[in-house]
Amino acid sequence: MVRTTHWPSAKLSPQQKAIVAAHAVLNMAEGKADERAVRSLLVNEIGLAWSPLNCLQYLSGKEATAALTALPDNWKQLDRNKSDLLRASVVSLAMVKEVRGAGGGKLSGAKLAERLEELRTAMGQG
Repeated sequence: MVRTTHWPSAKLSPQQKAIVAAHAVLNMAEGKADERAVRSLLVNEIGLAWSPLNCLQYLSGKEATAALTALPDNWKQLDRNKSDLLRASVVSLAMVKEVRGAGGGKLSGAKLAERLEELRTAMGQG
């Protein structure tokens, strides 16, 4: 999988983390990378504690949304633009809310993986 950045992982800004996380979520949703490849990318670019589940959680939060919204309108990287990354944030928010349910329960990696597979199928990538 192609690196999305060349930043030293210990010094990433919220915007840099959001960009990497959005690329990771989109790569999984589009079937361009499996969880193992995404996990490897995240470890290399953000740090050992990051996983696909962390990406979904981070992108569903205010910090990542603000960071992606602050990108210049003409921003582009790896054939993706600002709108694409914001779409990853919206998808992440919807998935996290759906998996947690009305009771606001704990996130389950298995439930998120199942929902991600449904998303891939809906996008014609499954």
